[in-house]
Parts: sequence; structure tokens; C-alpha cells
Amino acid sequence: MLVWWPVYPEFFRDLFVRSFTTGLADGTLTGRVTEGTWRRALNRLADAANVCGSCGAATFWDQDAPTRACWNCGRAGTPPALLSIGGHHVVLAEGNPVTSHHLLHDRDYRTAVARVETLDGSQGTLLLRNLTPATWSVTPAGEETKTVRPNQRLRIRPMDIDFGGQKGTIGAGGR
Repeated sequence: MLVWWPVYPEFFRDLFVRSFTTGLADGTLTGRVTEGTWRRALNRLADAANVCGSCGAATFWDQDAPTRACWNCGRAGTPPALLSIGGHHVVLAEGNPVTSHHLLHDRDYRTAVARVETLDGSQGTLLLRNLTPATWSVTPAGEETKTVRPNQRLRIRPMDIDFGGQKGTIGAGGR
């Protein structure tokens, strides 16, 4: 436990402590951690999945400590690109999906509406692929508005993005 404890974001560790301290003695809904609270925390943890830019280790981005050192190499982390949408913050790291739930709040955590990929042959250039049948409208910082058709990719950078009814913002995860 002591090895893995620092890997997790502060919000998750706080919930764990609450669950196994006051939650053990206080069986009320204000004392114990409910199944729904755990489910939301685990979904938030999945949205925080990241990769260390120095050594490639799997990490979690922590909004309470955005430059926390990597558990594997000890180097200070660079805040990742984040998609902020509908009250969610999704780390845009290779392989991470943006799900139907992020756009529609429909509790569909399996259907990906977008996926983060890397540019072929390029180290570190991240792209967001449109997996929906809708055309998106994006306005990158300092650029004109563009469209992203179904199955098309766009380079991840600071921008406003309209997914066709739901709007979000891509920016850095630092404070």
C-alpha cells in the first residue's frame, strides 16, 4: 500500500481514507462512502489517466498537485492537455477515450465519441479523432474556426470545441 499510495490523486486518497476511517464507524449516508460515490470517483480516476512524458510510466494527473513528480522516474510532471466539458476534466493522453457520458451525461462509459492518438512517426504529437457521425466545429487559439468531419483527426492544442450540441475547451492542466 505504501508503494502505490502516492500514485493516486488527492481526491481519491481522501475518499479512501474517509471510507476506511469515519465510514467504518458511522453507517449513515454522511459517514460512509456509498456505491455511487465510489463509481463517480473511479470514473474520475479513469479520466485522470496519464503517461509520464519523461519515462512513459502510467500516472494519474492530480488537479490538486498538477506538477507532482512521477512515481517511477521522480521528474516533475508537465501538466497534460485537458478537455473540460460538462463538468468533467478528461486528460488527453494517448489511448484515452472521450465517452458518450462526457458529452451527454447518459452513463454510457463504453461508447467512445473521440479517441486520443499519436501522429504516425511523431513523438509526442497528440491528435483527437472524431468517432461520431457529427461534424465538429473547433476554434483553436489564435486561429480561424475549422470543421472536423467524422473519423477525421485534429492536433490537440488550446481550443474551443463544439461537438454538435455540447461545447468544451482544450487547455493545459496546470493552474
